[in-house]
Amino acid sequence: MSNLVGLTIIEDDNITGIKSFLGDETKKSLVVLDCTGSLDGPVARLLDVKNIEFDRIGMTEINNTGIIYVFLKKNNLHAKAKAYGINIIQKFISNVSFVLFFKPSHVYTEGAMKIYEDTLYAYPEIGACYSDFEIINSTQGVGRQYLFPFSYEHLVNNTFLKDNLAIKMETLSRFEIDQRLQILEDHELSLRVARQCIISHIPESLYSTDRSTFANVTEQQYKDDIEYIKSKLT
Repeated sequence: MSNLVGLTIIEDDNITGIKSFLGDETKKSLVVLDCTGSLDGPVARLLDVKNIEFDRIGMTEINNTGIIYVFLKKNNLHAKAKAYGINIIQKFISNVSFVLFFKPSHVYTEGAMKIYEDTLYAYPEIGACYSDFEIINSTQGVGRQYLFPFSYEHLVNNTFLKDNLAIKMETLSRFEIDQRLQILEDHELSLRVARQCIISHIPESLYSTDRSTFANVTEQQYKDDIEYIKSKLT
């Protein structure tokens, strides 16, 4: 395979996963969508973008890093930002084999990218995959999150693929992010992908995180998205 691209959306100060993603030896690129509304934020400081010239859409490529940094206005809807990032990948990065959606707090294990790649290309019918992971709790230690082997019926009622999805570029090019969603765009996308492709479960913990998958999400946002997705299924 030629090139793995990571796509992550920055909404707070936890960016430890960006460093682990770039530390993997697999050849790749990373699209960072900064929705904090500040060029003084942690990822902007890490990438030293304050004195870099941006193009007219707020995008700049960080030299010798494989990173494309995009500065978006604060409170940009999550789904809208992700759709924008996918469009950037399709337009500006060549030879993409697959895209990994992840939160910037996800710290990947050594060799994780190769496992994602091997899983996706084991069979042509596989269009996407996901893995188990570990949650690091300051009081309870590390807890393994064992996810179910994939079934469409289970996915309909569970949002376990939120920010835990690797998808072939050829599969992703056939679908669009539903920008009417607020936070569950990956979940809704996976429902559509599952009707045409196999989504494979990797029974290994490929990353750890110290944040909930739904950190900074309101209960109303979650309920609204669930109701909207259910209306599309009926």
